[in-house]
Amino acid sequence: MLLTRQFFAKGISPKRVMKFIIGLYYSKKIAELVSFLFWEIKYRLSLYPRDKLLNFGNRQALLSLGTEGVQSQIISDGFKITESRYNWGLVFFDDQQNLWACLCGEERALYRMEPGEEPRRLYVFPEAIRGIFVTKAGNVFVCTAGNVFRSADGGSSFEHVLIFSCHQSFFRHETITESPEGTLFIGEYANVWQELKCRFVGFIYHSVDGGKTWHKSDFLKRAGVNKHVHVLRWSRLLNGLVLTDGDNKKYLWINHSPMQPGSQADLAGHGWKKINRFHIQKGGYTALAEAGGILFLGTDYYGGTNFLVTTSDMKTFTEKVIPDPYRRGFVRRMVLRTDGLPVPEIWANLKFNFSKGYKSLLMVTNDLGRNWQKVIEYDGSRFGVKIISDSKGTTNEHFLLVQNKKTKTRTTLRIHS
Repeated sequence: MLLTRQFFAKGISPKRVMKFIIGLYYSKKIAELVSFLFWEIKYRLSLYPRDKLLNFGNRQALLSLGTEGVQSQIISDGFKITESRYNWGLVFFDDQQNLWACLCGEERALYRMEPGEEPRRLYVFPEAIRGIFVTKAGNVFVCTAGNVFRSADGGSSFEHVLIFSCHQSFFRHETITESPEGTLFIGEYANVWQELKCRFVGFIYHSVDGGKTWHKSDFLKRAGVNKHVHVLRWSRLLNGLVLTDGDNKKYLWINHSPMQPGSQADLAGHGWKKINRFHIQKGGYTALAEAGGILFLGTDYYGGTNFLVTTSDMKTFTEKVIPDPYRRGFVRRMVLRTDGLPVPEIWANLKFNFSKGYKSLLMVTNDLGRNWQKVIEYDGSRFGVKIISDSKGTTNEHFLLVQNKKTKTRTTLRIHS
């Protein structure tokens, strides 16, 4: 991704092209380049059938961010987006719909807010909070750069329980999960470059005692992965763990034997089974959602052609190409929201930071991906839009953080009914 950013941000010249090619060689991304070229040519020549393109029900987004900034509200059928009362920077909803969060400008402090109540400040960490997770037993986990802390008393006190392999590491929303039996899993994530090479930080940790102690596995390193974990989630549909990695391999894995998190196997009941053998088969997804008996996966081909992929069994996959002008943006996150209907909304954001010819997009579907609605369209070089909330299931609200990169201002928006 760093190579792609440099290529688009600085423009094209013979010297930069040569540097780009050398960078591809040293980062072992030649296979990815071949895939990118194949998909690019296929798209340019209109070889993808119309039913293979992501379908949008509206031509114009409900809001296009521009010089006027963020509107006070967006009202559409089924949902509203309004300015949040609190300027949250990161949010997690537990099983009782209590909100755990930190505020913009106060990233080291953990807050808790019960439904209908005011937020209460609980604890201040040495560094900014990078991730929050609450188990079904009520244990609270907070990660800062390089460290994980645990609370067994509702956030009043914390103990230091895990040190990651490097100080920059943390767990993403998508890389901490819990099995039905209460076993906890964390996939390590960071972007660290050393002499044009990625530093491997893709370790997997698991705990069988509620997060008091953790066991570390380097099986991804032994499998040839060179960077980090994108997704590590328990799938109720598949009754197992789904894992994706980055950066050069971009594999997709399934494991029906969570007590064997450190070994690769030909059968998912004996360890991690690799689903895709070649890069062009797609994998390494950065976003995952599960609804209506379908697993939704979003690709991480930043600057190339991106896809939304669905499966119900990890055997048969259906892909939809994200069309221009959003095609180059990777699928950063996907979350579920319910408004009381049996089919939840799936919210997704597509991020691309360079070149005004390509746009970034926040979008939603209420029919399990058959049709999508453009909600917020923006130039990623001028604005940032993040889905900053998460839960272990489906919630009735979510939060967005909108950043104006020129003015350095941040506004938190609330998605609700």
